Amino acid sequence: MEQKGRKIMDVIKYMEQFFREVAQVIQKIDEDMKKEGWEHLYRSTVTAGLSKDLGQPDQWLPYWNFRIYSKNRKSNLIKAVSICYDSDKVEQPIIIAGLVEYKKPRNDWNDYWAFWYLWLEDENKSKKLDGTVYQLKSSDKDYKEMVKRAKAFAYNIVDIKNEDDIKTKISNKLIELS
Repeated sequence: MEQKGRKIMDVIKYMEQFFREVAQVIQKIDEDMKKEGWEHLYRSTVTAGLSKDLGQPDQWLPYWNFRIYSKNRKSNLIKAVSICYDSDKVEQPIIIAGLVEYKKPRNDWNDYWAFWYLWLEDENKSKKLDGTVYQLKSSDKDYKEMVKRAKAFAYNIVDIKNEDDIKTKISNKLIELS
């Protein structure tokens, strides 16, 4: 039993370190986006959908982290970054970045389209995780009513190894995306 307990603690420590590294990635993207006039919309928030409920232990850990950026809070154009850990949807953590142009300016950012959802539920199931930019399409009724266009690219998170990778593979590409 002692060995099992140590293994559990090793996993928890590993997860803590992993999330510290994810925070550094997001902070670097925040800095790069801010230099170009893009502000994140939710102060320091990077998770959603977590549960405090004893009956929902599968939702105690995040299945995604996100940042949404806008040059104007009333704009219909956002840029976003999502890191997805949803084991039902991906084999390993991925980082997704791109833009969504809504048909109308947004007044309430509480019902935004979760960017990882747009990528994972896109009709094209053969997307590569190599930075290729894809037009995203969905047969979802709400998507069709709300979204004018969406584009995104993705990488396995382990392919983002240092600040240069963050800048060249994510930030610069996201800033230039139109």
